[in-house]
Amino acid sequence: MSLRTIKNVAIGVGVTGIVAYLLGFFKAKNNNDSENQEEIQDELNTDNLSYAQTWYTNAATLLREAMDRQGTDESAVLGVLSLLKNKDDWNQLYLKFGNYLPSPWSWNAGQLDTGDLTEWLIEEHDSAELKTIRAILLKIQVTI
Repeated sequence: MSLRTIKNVAIGVGVTGIVAYLLGFFKAKNNNDSENQEEIQDELNTDNLSYAQTWYTNAATLLREAMDRQGTDESAVLGVLSLLKNKDDWNQLYLKFGNYLPSPWSWNAGQLDTGDLTEWLIEEHDSAELKTIRAILLKIQVTI
């Protein structure tokens, strides 16, 4: 095999790997089949929500982006959670977050079972950070 052929094969393999990674990264799974989803939906009182539906959608997206990367953006996570005013806010955010599993090529692939918000919070934070999160949520009668 010539040096030129080896270089072309190496470039082809590299490009294929990058494309596969990007396709996996942007196609992360978001399946809403959690057994908790139905229970929380039944418990949710939408008349008691503090914000418009778009707020919960945007907050869920922000949380996914803050946690689905190497190095969690703590200020984003704590900022969103600090804005929750009651348990219904948490329930709506939980439902909007859904069951989000990282792509198979992501750095944290395979670390989550259900991919729900509770699991992400527990998986992505050390004990001190989790203590802060739990204290914030306890103010609105939510325990994780």
